[in-house]
Amino acid sequence: GRQTEAFVDKLKVKGAILIGILVVTVISILLGISEFGGVMAPPPSIAPTFLQLDVFGALGVGIVQVVLVFVLVEIFDATGTLIGVAKRAGLLNEGPGETSPALGRALMADSSAIVAGSLLGTSSTTAYVESASGVQAGGRTGLTALVIGVLFLAALFFSPLAGSVP
Repeated sequence: GRQTEAFVDKLKVKGAILIGILVVTVISILLGISEFGGVMAPPPSIAPTFLQLDVFGALGVGIVQVVLVFVLVEIFDATGTLIGVAKRAGLLNEGPGETSPALGRALMADSSAIVAGSLLGTSSTTAYVESASGVQAGGRTGLTALVIGVLFLAALFFSPLAGSVP
């Protein structure tokens, strides 16, 4: 899988990662490794997880350690990812401590997504280093994030097809 992506990327082909994913998916379906479940279906309901927080069940002595671990992991993970992606995009100020005035806003957006994700009942949300592939393809503005968000919403209808990707 990764060898295909690396080979196509080495040839400087736009969309090398997507092409690699498609090639590996088709091969795995043809070989019977992955099962093709169709193309479209209604999106799954969020009712089983929406606002199903057990706040009182979570309150206890052990919750302090859990919260501390999640906060520290999120701070270091998100900060490292955001700085790496911003550096790749050339958005950091040069000099000692290379910072960006927008880093605080990016961390606020990331933490807001975490809260929204918990209310929806999803697994932990955060900034992912895969964002660097979007930056490499030329996306450096909020418009890129909005387009990706809309495409993810549209992808809900293609969940059987996405389930076919190994």
